[in-house]
Amino acid sequence: SSSSSAAFAPKPSVSSSSSSSFAAISAAAQPKRRDENFVADAPIKMKAGMRVEHERFGFGQILSVTGNAGDLKAVVEFEQHGRKTLLLKFARMRIV
Repeated sequence: SSSSSAAFAPKPSVSSSSSSSFAAISAAAQPKRRDENFVADAPIKMKAGMRVEHERFGFGQILSVTGNAGDLKAVVEFEQHGRKTLLLKFARMRIV
C-alpha cells in the first residue's frame, strides 16, 4: 500500500506593480509657486465676507479684518490650506 501525499505549496504571488510611488503628494496640497503676472489688490480694499485669491494659498474667504490701515490683519479660510491669519501688507491677495 503506497500512500502518495502531494504537497501543495502556494505559488509565489507575482505583483505587476513593482514600482512604489512615494511622490503621491497632491499638487493641490502644495503652496503654489510665485506667479510673476499675479496682481494683488490694495489691503485697504479687503473686507470680511469677500472671496479672494492668495498668490500661494489659492482661493478662500475673508472671515475678519482687524487693525489699522498700515497694519491690517485678515483671517482667511482657504479651500486647500485651511484657516490662516495674514498681515495684509505682506499677503499677496486679490479680490475675485
